[in-house]
Amino acid sequence: IDDIYLDGPPGYPADNLSLNKRTGAIIATSMSSIVNALFGYFYNFEKLTPSAVHRVTLNDGRDKFFGEKYKTEKLLEFDGVEFGGYTTAVEDLDRKKMWLFGVGTPMITVCDMP
Repeated sequence: IDDIYLDGPPGYPADNLSLNKRTGAIIATSMSSIVNALFGYFYNFEKLTPSAVHRVTLNDGRDKFFGEKYKTEKLLEFDGVEFGGYTTAVEDLDRKKMWLFGVGTPMITVCDMP
């Protein structure tokens, strides 16, 4: 078992991992402000909370020889003002889209990915 930190130690708590079967990457969503999520968002879904989407892949760079087994990359981040509260993200490489949704979000959000 390995520890993988989203955005460095101590990192963000990950929620609902999804696997990109083509690349082997793991897509993880996280709440950037756990205090805001616990004391606001989960009691009232109308109050959005900051959230982020990360990609976790096996490290194939020089750092892998020095103990960094995984590479983490923040793909998207939302401030919780207009968008946020996402608890699940799915990467669609065929359409170059990222599908985002959450237990308290009023709609599914689709983002174009480069």
